[in-house]
Amino acid sequence: MAKLSRLTEMVGQNSEHVHSMTDFLTSSGINNTPLHRHQNANSMVKYVAPVISLLCLVLQNQNQEHYFMPLPTQTQEAIHNLKTSLISGNNVSTYIHKALTNLWTEKWNKREDNPVPCPMEQTLALLILDKNGGHQEPHNVTGYIAKLEYCI
Repeated sequence: MAKLSRLTEMVGQNSEHVHSMTDFLTSSGINNTPLHRHQNANSMVKYVAPVISLLCLVLQNQNQEHYFMPLPTQTQEAIHNLKTSLISGNNVSTYIHKALTNLWTEKWNKREDNPVPCPMEQTLALLILDKNGGHQEPHNVTGYIAKLEYCI
């Protein structure tokens, strides 16, 4: 833990030195750094359900009758490109990755007319609803958050 704290303090001071010290984190050859494709397909199957829910929510968002969330223009374009690729069957995984990267790197600012602007937060809120309309206990929610974080 001390080594990780030391590395965190050094970020921005000497990136080449920090990079050489963090090589041990990817010594297995698998790069699971944020916003990169995961290379272990077997474990990915266990984690994608909340991400699929997120994509379904933003794809459905184009049909404003049921559920609407305002999205920035760049995010709308990424979602539109994903929808087009899903219809054509061309480069689907590339456009999924681009849409998710866009969703996960956007800075979502709360507004009076949109107090929960982040589609990921909205997805989590919907996923943790119980059949009785209440929310699940916190220990049941952690799994959704962990799965989303793993996929990011």
